[in-house]
Amino acid sequence: LSIEDSDIADGLFSGTLAFPNPIENNYLHLEFPKRLMGQKVEVRLVDISGRIFYQNNVAVKNTVMDIKLGNQNLAEGIYLLQLSHKQEQKSLRLLVR
Repeated sequence: LSIEDSDIADGLFSGTLAFPNPIENNYLHLEFPKRLMGQKVEVRLVDISGRIFYQNNVAVKNTVMDIKLGNQNLAEGIYLLQLSHKQEQKSLRLLVR
C-alpha cells in the first residue's frame, strides 16, 4: 500500500510516492518523478504536534530512494512526510503501527 497525497495536483512533486505505509522498521522508500533527478529535496518527518523526527537534505540520484528515519522507535500514530524543493512543497500522510 502506498499513499499519494493530492495537496498539489500539478507541480514538481506530483506523482511522488512513499511506501510502505504503515512504516516498517523505520525505513521508508520514496519514489520521485524523473523531473526531480539531480535536485536537492528537504525531507522531514513530523508528528501531528509538529515535532520533527527526521530532517535531511537529499540529492535525488535515482527515482527510488531508501531512507532510514533514525534509530529511535517511532510511536504509533499519524505522521507527515514533508518534502520541499525551492518554493514547492508536498506533504504525505504516513502511519506507524
